[in-house]
Amino acid sequence: MDCISKQKFTIILIVVLIALGCAAYFGDGEGYFIGSFVPEFTGVCLELLIILKVFEVWQQRDEKRKLIKVERRLREFLIFFLNHTCMDFPPSCRPGRFYGIDYEQNQKAL
Repeated sequence: MDCISKQKFTIILIVVLIALGCAAYFGDGEGYFIGSFVPEFTGVCLELLIILKVFEVWQQRDEKRKLIKVERRLREFLIFFLNHTCMDFPPSCRPGRFYGIDYEQNQKAL
């Protein structure tokens, strides 16, 4: 069974919202479908869109944090490797500490 993507689902929800808006605008407000069902279904669609957006932002933020952690860890390994295997480098070319004031020196050495 194939799953639909978030983008397709969002587009479907927007189309349904437009269709419900047209039905509410052009339909008879006295009937059960237009008077009760359309506003309820419109609210559900809007809530789904908001929830999708919140989860998407949350997922992107979490993914960015994971990538930053991986990059920091790789930099730590690289600096450790360079410090312990390249002892014959002149001191001006050796990488410094990982954080803070030695950032420019590390970039130049790497």
